Amino acid sequence: DGKFHSNMPTGAAPSECVSCHYPLITTVAADVTAPDAGYTMSHRSSTITTQACATCHANALTRSTTTPTATPLWKTGAYHASVGGTQPMTCIDCHAVSDPLGATQGTTVYALAQGGTATNGAGWMSHAHATVAGRDCATCHQSDARMSGSTWSKASTYHRSTIVPASCATCHGLTNGRGSTVGTNNNLPAGLTDTATTTTASPAPAGTKDQIAHTDLNVTSRDCNFCHTQIGSSTAAGVVNVEWTKATFHRNFTSANPLQLNGTTARCSNCHLNVKPGPAYTQQAHAAFTGATTSQDCSSCHSWPGTSASTPNWLGATGAHASTGSTVTSLLDCNTCHGQGGTSQKHLTGPAAQHYGGINNGNKCTSCHVDFTGFTLADGAGVTVGGIAYFTIDRGTAAQTLTYLVGLINAGTGTHQYVASVVDGDTIRLTGPVVAQGGNANPVGGTAALVFPDGGDVTAAAATAGVAAIPEFYTVTATGFDAPTD
Repeated sequence: DGKFHSNMPTGAAPSECVSCHYPLITTVAADVTAPDAGYTMSHRSSTITTQACATCHANALTRSTTTPTATPLWKTGAYHASVGGTQPMTCIDCHAVSDPLGATQGTTVYALAQGGTATNGAGWMSHAHATVAGRDCATCHQSDARMSGSTWSKASTYHRSTIVPASCATCHGLTNGRGSTVGTNNNLPAGLTDTATTTTASPAPAGTKDQIAHTDLNVTSRDCNFCHTQIGSSTAAGVVNVEWTKATFHRNFTSANPLQLNGTTARCSNCHLNVKPGPAYTQQAHAAFTGATTSQDCSSCHSWPGTSASTPNWLGATGAHASTGSTVTSLLDCNTCHGQGGTSQKHLTGPAAQHYGGINNGNKCTSCHVDFTGFTLADGAGVTVGGIAYFTIDRGTAAQTLTYLVGLINAGTGTHQYVASVVDGDTIRLTGPVVAQGGNANPVGGTAALVFPDGGDVTAAAATAGVAAIPEFYTVTATGFDAPTD
């Protein structure tokens, strides 16, 4: 083989390289990977508009006669510093390998009034995001290419670079590769945070805000843009520095994309315990309802949006069961709410064993209360006597109800030693000693025969019989009988 460079006179050097080496420069062999620098110098890139080696490699010609010939003789090349003020418009030919291995934080910091941590203020960025992967670096980092001091600036903007992402969580959420703890190495707030919505819950102090926990499954299983509408930072009045607050939650759920409620990771109490009624709220005791997964959740009684779609509220709670329908298949423990000392406004004031024979004769609550309809009392005759609320016993037709009632009363002892019989049609006669709750004799005493015409109530029947007060009697209605709570 001929030798050119080594046979040149001492001190001499070629005037240029391209005439001989251009064919080599146009091949993959001329691509130089610099692992420490995090780039590949692609001499074949169209951004390199000259193949004159000395343009970047200042020592290339003077070292051309040095032997043995080795790659280090070309060091150090300086591309960006050598092309002057006209920097390349694309980067990816050389810098496709320059992407960060994981999500990194920029310099834009979003102020979090609550839930801020050491790592969730500055915006997170993942170059693995679908809108970034495959794009040229210059889309965001064009201004980072300089003659000197070139660096990948963390202040370079992404959202203002004509990119409209379809998702946010890949950078800002739990799927950015930096762990699965809310508030740590992501932009989710930690713990409970106030929303901009003032609660409509009447027991809560005035001005109380509804809260949200970003640990709830309804948040973690969805992308940020399910709720948040602001894309990136803003300079607009009313938006700047509060970008993350431009969001709604409950209104975004639909029948096709419903709110999940599983009693553990997805439950109302994960967010809303701050508006739970306290002891001063007497319509329903809420002390037993906590955030524990073993506790009954708000959704057992309440449903969004309450009684108004335009102004959501906590009204219209149906209780822990349906507002109507059979109790036969219910798995609920009635005593939790309706037993002695129960949490419901409608509960026993005396021992369950003294309530119409109670549990001593094998009865359960649902032995008498076979339809949930009666637990949602309507305003009308026979509903309340002496301030006591009455539940409905509905066995279907009036005849079926009477048959059931006769059997129940005839089998009872103590507080309801009465005999029920048909007078005519739906008129019922109850005959027996008048005995008050707990076995205490009624002030009148003796025996009373009470006739209940269809639609009549206890007060009218008692007056007809000349009895001052008859506790624990049934009120006849068109479809059944109302029984008192105690």
